[in-house]
Amino acid sequence: MRTLQPVRTLQWQLSFEGLTFSQESHAWTAGLRFMRKEQLFNIQQAGTRRPVRARLSQPVSAEQRLGRIVLTPAGFGMPVETVGVEEDFPVRKFEFDPEWLNHQLEGSVDFDFRLACAYPIFDEPVVAATLDRIYDELMADRPERSLVLQTLTRLLAIDTARSLLARSATSELTMRSLSSEQVARIRHLIQTTEFKDLSLAYVAGKVDVSQTRLREMFKRATGHSLRAEIEEARVATACTQLISTHHPLKVLAHHLGFTHASAFCYWFKQATGMTPTEFRIQRAVKCAGDC
Repeated sequence: MRTLQPVRTLQWQLSFEGLTFSQESHAWTAGLRFMRKEQLFNIQQAGTRRPVRARLSQPVSAEQRLGRIVLTPAGFGMPVETVGVEEDFPVRKFEFDPEWLNHQLEGSVDFDFRLACAYPIFDEPVVAATLDRIYDELMADRPERSLVLQTLTRLLAIDTARSLLARSATSELTMRSLSSEQVARIRHLIQTTEFKDLSLAYVAGKVDVSQTRLREMFKRATGHSLRAEIEEARVATACTQLISTHHPLKVLAHHLGFTHASAFCYWFKQATGMTPTEFRIQRAVKCAGDC
C-alpha cells in the first residue's frame, strides 16, 4: 500500500452557530492507505447512493466497512485504504464544536460529545433524516431558516446522543472480555513496541478500546493486569540486554523508556532486588563458573 493522500476538493462551505457545513468532492486511486485526524466532532454523509470504494485498514468499533454516514470525534483519525478508483465521490460534512453540541442537549440527555467514540457505520435512519433536513434548510433562503435550523440541530444532538448511548450499552453487554486473538495481538504489541512508546494509552488506541475498559477486559481474560504484563516484558528485556550486551546503563535506560539511568536503576532494583550492575556481575560470575 502507498501512503499517499486522496484528493479532497472543498466545493463550498456554510456556518450556523456551532455548525460548519461543507460540500466536498473526494477522488482517489486504488491501493492508497491514509489517515486524516479530525479537528472537530463531525458527521460525514455520502452524497450518492453508490458504494464507497474504500474500507478501514484497521477495525474501528468492531467495523471494517465504511457506511453512508461516518461519525468521527475530535482528535480521531479513521485509518482508510482505497479498494477502487473514485473520480468524484460527493460528501456532506457536518462539523460541530463539541461544547456547543453539549449545550444543545440542555439536560435532556446525559451525554458528553467530547467523549464520543468513532463509528465508521452510523447509518441511523433518524439521524440521516435530520441531516437531510438540515442540508435542505442550509440550501434554502427562507426568512424562518435560523429558527428551523436551531430546532433541527438540537434534534440532531439529542438523536445522536441517544444513539451513541444505545450503542455504548450494547457494547457493554457484548464486550465483557477479550478474545484469545485480541490477547495475542496485545501481547504481540508489547513484545514489538519500543518501551519508550509503550503505554496503556498506546495499547488502548491500537485495539480501539478505552483505557478503563481495556484494563478490566485484560484482567478478566488473563487473570492479571495489563500494566503487570508490560512491566514483566520490560524486566525480561532489561535482563536480556544486561546479559547479552555491553551497553552503558544510560543507553539501556533509553531503550527501556527511562529518561535517566538513575530512574532505570531504581526501577530495576525494585523489580529484581538487585541493581543492574549487581545483576551483570552475578550473571558474569555464574557464566564463568558454568564454563
